[in-house]
Amino acid sequence: MTELCEVCKQELMECRGPEKAIGIVIAYMPGIEEYEGKIAFSSANAVILRNEMARHGVDLFTFRRTYIWRHLPPEKGRTKIDKGNFQQEFDAQMRYLSLELINRSVVLLLGTDVTEIFLDKSATEISGIPMKSTELSAPLVMGTLDPSAIEGNSWGEFALGIEKFCIAYNHYYHTQLRRS
Repeated sequence: MTELCEVCKQELMECRGPEKAIGIVIAYMPGIEEYEGKIAFSSANAVILRNEMARHGVDLFTFRRTYIWRHLPPEKGRTKIDKGNFQQEFDAQMRYLSLELINRSVVLLLGTDVTEIFLDKSATEISGIPMKSTELSAPLVMGTLDPSAIEGNSWGEFALGIEKFCIAYNHYYHTQLRRS
């Protein structure tokens, strides 16, 4: 059954990955090809993320994968009406996301648009560093660059952020989750 946005009635991108996964990966929005193909995290950027995680023994497909915007976002507003719609849309998207965050122990935030929402810091400021968030209750919250934003010299920053996330995830998994 197709889920529709409560505000604009656009079709919502389905979240991917196990519903009961301990971890979730959150990006800002699907690419146009992902939205039209209706397959979240299916672009070349997702392959980069999956391959980089796999290099460190972590399988992206064991994580729930979603976006802040589960449909293409409206313009941020050229008129007062558009701005009001943007905020209504954003609030609806955050309600959908809050349901996905229930019972998640590990959160990976991709890109500055996402890290600023939850951590009030850019992805480059906190890449690969475990963070505390007043908005996220997960014990392990980290962020890094979104693969779609990688330009020239930022590849190393992305790769190091993912490496540090995978190390933290493996440590958390083996010390916290195996005990329970």
